[in-house]
Amino acid sequence: MREQKRQALAVRIPAGVLGLYNRIMKSRMSHAVVGVRKRLVQRLFRHIPLQKVADIRIGLQVYTCDNCGRILYYEQHEEHNK
Repeated sequence: MREQKRQALAVRIPAGVLGLYNRIMKSRMSHAVVGVRKRLVQRLFRHIPLQKVADIRIGLQVYTCDNCGRILYYEQHEEHNK
C-alpha cells in the first residue's frame, strides 16, 4: 500500500527532482527533505543566508543544503505572542 502511494505521487514530480531525491536517499540519509525555519536547517541547526531562505520560501526552484545536500523547503510556523 505504501509503495503504491509513493508511485502515485512520484509521477507528479519532475524527473530531475525525483532523481535528486533518489540519489540523496541512496546515500543512506534518514531524510532527503528537511525544513528551514528561522534561518536554520532543521536536523542540522545550521544557519543559511537570509536571501536563500527567501528564495526557498518563494519556491521557484529546488534548493539543497550546502552542508548535507538534502532538499530544503520552507517550514511554515506560527508566531506566538507572549
